[in-house]
Amino acid sequence: MFKVTARTVLELGSELISSDIIAFYELIKNGFDAGSKKGVDIRFVIPLRRNAYLRLKSQVATEIDLDDLKENLRNLLDSGCSKEALQPFDKVLAARTKKMFLLALTEAYRGANVIVVSDQGKGMSLAELGDNYLTIGTPSRKRSVDDAMKHTIIEDDDIPPPYLGEKGIGRLSAMRLGERLLLATARNTDAHLNVLDIDWRSFSDLDAMVEDTQIKPKRGDKKKDPTYSGTTLSISDLSEDWTRTKLELLAEHDFARLVDPFNDPKKRPRIALYWNEDRISIPWMDKILLRHSHATVEATYRISEDGPRLSYRMEARKLGFDHPQEIDEGTLSLPDLVGSIIGKDDIFPVESLTSLGPFRFNAYWYNRRMLGGIEGLGDQKHVRELQRRWSGIMMFRDSFRVFPYGDDDDDWLGLDRKALGSPGYSLNKAQFVGHVRISRLRNPFLLAGR
Repeated sequence: MFKVTARTVLELGSELISSDIIAFYELIKNGFDAGSKKGVDIRFVIPLRRNAYLRLKSQVATEIDLDDLKENLRNLLDSGCSKEALQPFDKVLAARTKKMFLLALTEAYRGANVIVVSDQGKGMSLAELGDNYLTIGTPSRKRSVDDAMKHTIIEDDDIPPPYLGEKGIGRLSAMRLGERLLLATARNTDAHLNVLDIDWRSFSDLDAMVEDTQIKPKRGDKKKDPTYSGTTLSISDLSEDWTRTKLELLAEHDFARLVDPFNDPKKRPRIALYWNEDRISIPWMDKILLRHSHATVEATYRISEDGPRLSYRMEARKLGFDHPQEIDEGTLSLPDLVGSIIGKDDIFPVESLTSLGPFRFNAYWYNRRMLGGIEGLGDQKHVRELQRRWSGIMMFRDSFRVFPYGDDDDDWLGLDRKALGSPGYSLNKAQFVGHVRISRLRNPFLLAGR
């Protein structure tokens, strides 16, 4: 029988949750999997930046006097925070010695700086919190997804899966963001909140086994609203130096691409970001940009009784030289697909053309040298920036992003490699804005990662 050390949990989290945006992505998916019709709220309450905290800590060891330390703290606190968020620092400002100042500062920083992720889904009972949430890799969602796949007709479109996540590792995402997690949840039938308090540092003991780290859910305060259901995760003792500018950049590029921006904005799953008391906007792709692309290709791949078929439509409007508008439409059947994809080397088995399952994709090509200002969108500089922001061929499963496909440093279609190896003008991924749409139920053998 294998034995698992406590630090394996930390190693597992760092390997599977490789970036902050993936951590948020997993937490967001958990909210929607809980059936939250009002979406997911993410609130950053940051009265004191991490870098400011570290600067103050280093000043304590210098000749600076206590009054100057307190004045420095006042200047570094974010006045945009609520009185409640700033209250923990009252004890720091009341310290009578530099030693007391440092102890109070550390305690205030660890508790006051918090990222709160909340949803109004079905919540968890006390038993579910212990049996499911504290079981890493719990199979309950995987069983539901597998059962749904058995009853799915492969030709059906837009079949939502019972769950977006199924691996049972999303709970490790909180570990990426901070050392402490306080989870409060309840079902609408619960009279009290169900609470779980986790200090991830307790898993760092090199000699401890996972069963030595005792974490137990408990009953919390009585619900303020008897009908409330949902889950709130308060992540504190944060690992990163969060600033409003950093969050705005994350919203502009990463949060904007978490759900398929090609979809109707009215159907966009609600994800709300807040910095202290202010709402941070998450951009949406303006379809005017797509209508002014210089060439387009769209295709639908289906599995019919006669085998797989790829129907496509390509349109070239402005390639950089004089030419009439060109449109090419057609359908590739099994022999065509075998010849173009399988080839003579048999790199892929022919059966993969069927087991792949149906999907759709759209790509919009831009000649950036010819990309100018667009009425209703902006001047040349703004338009080029928008095209750069949305560039890449992203992949979305049931409208939610599949990483890392479409990232700036990801060339999963090999466009840049081919361009660099070509002596003449060739396509590269920065010229494209596009997406591939797949489904968990209709494409069960497409697995994320490499």
